[in-house]
Amino acid sequence: MVTSSQFGTFEGSPVTLYSLKNKNGMVAKIMDFGATVVSLTAPDRNGELEEVTLGFDSFDNYPTKSPYFGCIAGRVGNRIAKGQFSLNNEAYQLPINNGMNSLHGGVKGFDKRIWTVTAAPTAKSNSITMKYVSPDGEEGYPGELTSYVTYTLTNSNELKSTTKSPQSQKPFKTSPTTPTSTSVGQSQKIAPTIKCKSSPTA
Repeated sequence: MVTSSQFGTFEGSPVTLYSLKNKNGMVAKIMDFGATVVSLTAPDRNGELEEVTLGFDSFDNYPTKSPYFGCIAGRVGNRIAKGQFSLNNEAYQLPINNGMNSLHGGVKGFDKRIWTVTAAPTAKSNSITMKYVSPDGEEGYPGELTSYVTYTLTNSNELKSTTKSPQSQKPFKTSPTTPTSTSVGQSQKIAPTIKCKSSPTA
C-alpha cells in the first residue's frame, strides 16, 4: 500500500510525503525534501506498531532545527577541514558551517533540496527512487552531479537505502550518507533492519 500527501512547503514549492507499507504493517514515510526518512514504524513481538526513528511531526522544523534526521547528507557526508581541498592543482573553498569546517555538504546541502521522484512505488514494487541534480559550483563543489537514492521496504521488515552518484563532469569523489537515527523503545522488542548501500562516483 502506497499513499502520498503534502507535508509542507519550502521556498514556495510543495513538499510531498510518501508512505510505504508492507504486509506486516511496517510503515516507512519518506519526504522529497532532502530525500528524508521522516518516520519508520514497525510491529513488535505483540504486533503493536512503534516508532523507531527520530524526527519531527511537522515539516516546519526540518529546514532550521533538524540535526540531519533521516536525510541524504551531501555532497560529502562528514567534515572537510577548514572547508578546503584541491583538485587537479586547483584550490576550492567551501562554506564553513561547523566550527572551522564544512559539514555534510555545506550551508544548503542535499538535505535542504527538494528531490525529484523518478520511480514511484507500485503495488508490485514497494520502493521509491528520488533524484537530485547539483549544478557545478553549488556550495563550492566542482562539477555537475546527479544523485539517486532508492528506498525499498521489504516484507522481511527491512528498509533498504541505495545511493548512486555518477559524476558527469569534473572527477570529484563524493560520499553522501543517510544519517537515520533509531530508537527501539524501552523493552527493545522491535527488530526492523535499516540497510544502506552507496555506489561511489566514477
